Parts: sequence; structure tokens; C-alpha cells
Amino acid sequence: MVELLGTARTASAILGFDTASTVSLAQAQALRACGFGFCARYLKRTASEQPPSTGPALTIAEAQDLLACGLAIIPVQYGSSSLVPSAAGGTEVGEAAAINAFALGIPAGVTIWCDLEWSPDVSPDPSATIAYANAWHDAVVDAGLRAGLYIGPNVPLDGEQLGDLAFTSYWKSASRVAWPTPRGFQLVQGLTVEVDGLSIDPDVAAYDARGDRLTWLAASEGCA
Repeated sequence: MVELLGTARTASAILGFDTASTVSLAQAQALRACGFGFCARYLKRTASEQPPSTGPALTIAEAQDLLACGLAIIPVQYGSSSLVPSAAGGTEVGEAAAINAFALGIPAGVTIWCDLEWSPDVSPDPSATIAYANAWHDAVVDAGLRAGLYIGPNVPLDGEQLGDLAFTSYWKSASRVAWPTPRGFQLVQGLTVEVDGLSIDPDVAAYDARGDRLTWLAASEGCA
């Protein structure tokens, strides 16, 4: 059995960042010293992808460094800009997200995020997108985790359709996207910057319009 990395804890309203790059211990220390309180890092998209074709995924060693520096962790699964959505695909990818989270020692109750976005030249079907997103959500929740939705570019759903999904946590990308009605966002992403040699997107964690917050992975002891 994999030892748990930390504790599922309700997020603070604080500044953090996301990155598709591996964060070194020195970079984690520097970012924490700059006032960042959490880091969103990626899980593999499939249960068997070694290494992930999308970029470096979170490892146990990296997660331990982040937590030791006082940075809470928000796990987000790599998306696919060419995804052809379906309910079956959502179940498969959502199950992989849960498997990979537990393989790292992420405990039940942490919010795992689905990265939903497409390239401008792709026109996904709205009904299939809804089916995919809801199936992903159910697979993650059935595993004992919480599910959040990152709304990236070219998602073919309006605010009401987004708000009607099974999700209760939403993350706004830096792109122009619809507002999930009536809940709104628990995470809001800013434009890419570089800090200590690391390319990051700043993010703000906050209450949504219903007064809810996400749950992240925090060290069992410490200030995160």
C-alpha cells in the first residue's frame, strides 16, 4: 500500500500557481518565499502511460518536496486538445485519474481536476462533451475523490450547460470562457509568467458564489 502523502484539506483563499513542468526543491522554496501557497501539478492521462506523452507528471518525490516547502498540491489530469468526447471515454480517463492519484499516495477527499479544452480547429459535440464530463466526474467520485472541472479554451458549452454538469468545483482558465451558472469559480487562472526559471500560470483559490471551496492536498503538519 502506498503511504499517504498528506491530508485532504479545504483550500484557503490564497495565491498559487499551476505548471506543466517539474518543480525542483529550490524552485518550490523560491515560490513559497514569494508568497505562493499552492501548486497545481499534472497526473498522467492513462493508467499505463510511461512516460506521459503530454509532459512530465507529478511524482512522489516532487510532491514530497512541494509539501515540505509548505505548498499545498492541486492535482489536475492532463487534457487532450484533440479529444473526441464520449461517455465511455470519460469513464476510462476518469478512472485513470483516480488510479494515478492513489498511486502517488493522494488520499480520498482531495479534489482532482479534469482539464477540458480544445484546439481552435476542433469542434467537439456539446452533447458528447456533457456525457464525457459527467462520466469523468462519476468515475473520480466513485473512487472516493472529489471532482473539479478546468474550463479551458473552445469548450462548446454555455454557462447554464456548465452549471448543470455534475461538478461542484470549477476552475476558470486564462482564456475567455463561459461562467458556470450559478456557482461560478473556485479557482481563477492568470496569464503565464516566469519565476525562478519556471514557467507558471498564477491562480487564485477562492469561495465560489455558493460559498464552497475546493479540497487540496496539504502536509499533515505545517502551514499549508
